[in-house]
Amino acid sequence: MTAPELIRQIEEIASNAWPARDMEQLGNWKLRANDGVTRRANSVLPLGDPGIDLDEAIDYVEFFYERHGLEAKFQMTEASLPEELDDRLARLGYAVELRVHAQVATIRRLVAAERPWVVHLSPVLTKDWLTTYAAAGGYEGMVLQARKGILERIQPDHVFALSTVDGQTAGVGFGVVEQGWLGLFGVETLDQYRRRGVATSLCQSLVSWAMEKGATRVYLQVEEKNTPALALYKKMGLRTLYTYWCRVHGQ
Repeated sequence: MTAPELIRQIEEIASNAWPARDMEQLGNWKLRANDGVTRRANSVLPLGDPGIDLDEAIDYVEFFYERHGLEAKFQMTEASLPEELDDRLARLGYAVELRVHAQVATIRRLVAAERPWVVHLSPVLTKDWLTTYAAAGGYEGMVLQARKGILERIQPDHVFALSTVDGQTAGVGFGVVEQGWLGLFGVETLDQYRRRGVATSLCQSLVSWAMEKGATRVYLQVEEKNTPALALYKKMGLRTLYTYWCRVHGQ
């Protein structure tokens, strides 16, 4: 598999792990809309030929997002197709809004002998998990409901992890396995339990679960500005494979 093919594979399975409510295919572009909650679920994933003239495809994307009351966004990587898309968007005034690193490792590289805290795994979304996720991430109202909808739509094999410290809920995360990859997502720790190994315990438990499911590699996505998370994942042995950026219309 070439480097661009690997990038497109990870982009595809990461999209499957965070499914938008409304999705439409335009050739090999995936158009996603989810009430504007999270960029990943409200942007185009251009993984190949859109099947029509490029300018017509961009016009259709803008029409799609206008119907949903959203600004048109493209989730871009060095492997996005067609190759001229990023330059075309820049000339049309699409600005770069955000950069996110996609980090990877072999799954055995992440295995640790000890986990400092207890982690409970559930194949279904639970009230305790969602409550902790909301508190740790500051999600409420429509935003929380939109995220809940995404979590309930996940189709590939997945599990929800809830960590406790001295019997009290401390953090959450979830993992999704597809095509031999474990995706680590939603790792959130309550303020009072940060820097105590909660995130590490969550990730280690998800890694162990994924190994039983046959996963051999791990990926995650972390914002370029999230210095604490980048430091944690570097310590765990992950490295940046590529970076994606959002091109936003009208910015």
